[in-house]
Amino acid sequence: MRDRTSPKIGMIHRRTALHWIIFLCFLGTCSLLSAQVGPWRPAETPEGGGTIPNPAPTNNATFGNAISISADRLAVGAFGDSEVYIFERDPLTGQWQPGNTTGSIAGQLPPLAGWFGWSVSIFEDVLAVGAPEDWPGGASFSGSTHIFERDTSTGQWDLTQSIPNPDLGNYEEFGKSVSLWEDRLAIGTAGDNPGPVTIYGGSVSIFERDRVTEQWLEVQLIPHPDPQGEDIFGETVALCGNLLAVGAPWQPNGSITNAGSVYLYERDVSTGIWALVTTIPNPQPEAWEEFGRELSLDGDLLVVGVPLDNSAGTISGGSVYLYQRDTTTGQWLPAQAGMPAGNLPGQLIGPNPTDEEGFGSSVSLHGDLLTIGANADEVAGFADAGSVYIYQRAVAMGPWQLLQTIPNPDPQQFDRYGDSVAITVDVLAVAAAFEDMGVVIDAGTLHLYEPQGVFIRGDCNSDGSFNIADVITSLDFLFHS
Repeated sequence: MRDRTSPKIGMIHRRTALHWIIFLCFLGTCSLLSAQVGPWRPAETPEGGGTIPNPAPTNNATFGNAISISADRLAVGAFGDSEVYIFERDPLTGQWQPGNTTGSIAGQLPPLAGWFGWSVSIFEDVLAVGAPEDWPGGASFSGSTHIFERDTSTGQWDLTQSIPNPDLGNYEEFGKSVSLWEDRLAIGTAGDNPGPVTIYGGSVSIFERDRVTEQWLEVQLIPHPDPQGEDIFGETVALCGNLLAVGAPWQPNGSITNAGSVYLYERDVSTGIWALVTTIPNPQPEAWEEFGRELSLDGDLLVVGVPLDNSAGTISGGSVYLYQRDTTTGQWLPAQAGMPAGNLPGQLIGPNPTDEEGFGSSVSLHGDLLTIGANADEVAGFADAGSVYIYQRAVAMGPWQLLQTIPNPDPQQFDRYGDSVAITVDVLAVAAAFEDMGVVIDAGTLHLYEPQGVFIRGDCNSDGSFNIADVITSLDFLFHS
């Protein structure tokens, strides 16, 4: 029997199919820019509920005062006990377990002195730990930094190098901050005494790993470019590729004390020299706001936490500033903050600003995800219980939108949940560093979360990405249903 379908009708069908393909491709292309991560739920931990309590609780241990994540590895500092713990995620079960270490407690690195664990930074199989109160060579509180590496055959973490303060000055606190990126390491010495400044001017040391000897060698000392007194330049550092951000939260702004500033450096790829490219002073300085107290840097985006900022009419309600580097001019400019935005460009304030909330007490940036801690937030009537906020931007250089609020899941007074945070695409770590464990005060607890799923508009066959298979699946549904 002859097909009586009109050629014109067949052409209409083909055109309709083509229109659908174009539409679906457009939809999928947009979805690549608007994948939504979450909601975040408790991860798998031995204790259950996503919690990792202090493995050896003692008074004032503050387990979780510093945390760092790289892929399936997590480092947790407990400087009150001068201890650091490693946890690793089983790739099959997703369970977080203590790492293979030589300490007396599962996951514990061999304890060292001098506030060992005040700062931690992990990058793949390397971990840097700051001990800013160490006494190397008998120099009081001069500070040191220790390097651990994971043996790829055994999985064991071993101490491979200890780096004492190269200057050995008293009270310099070498290791107050550390940041690793591949074969580069930035170490802040917040109490260094550059030039005529007598105390706490600050400096940053850059180390690089020699791939022949596997030793970390100092390649450059970055002194405070504008020392004015107790600026504590190097109190915070954030390293990402050829970019380095350094916080000087006590830097004065004219007669305004402790207003704070952030300095940005870039490495010349031909010479390897780090040079100052811009200084970002507190955009609306007031005394003791400490702009630069918290930093996070990822690619061309910088996040600055100012937990003591008097934002939105509050007293120390806190705020966060976002800066984006223009890839054409190289200038660092305020980014689109989203909602609720503050009064200044790039400023983000808490959803419900209150006095002494501490919004911005911790910040962590990963791609299009941003976590902000408010460690003094009141939860269920408990002061200083703490909360965290997760933001996401839908398109590159677009505004940031609040994705989820996670209040302290077990609030008690002065837990300080959100005291430190770290986020990747599939892990969120939140510390309640001052949480009590029974009668043990300020022992500290860590909370881990993972996204329930990633929603990608246009992913019709649920394979986690948009591709031609989704177009075929969609057309099959449209013309055979």
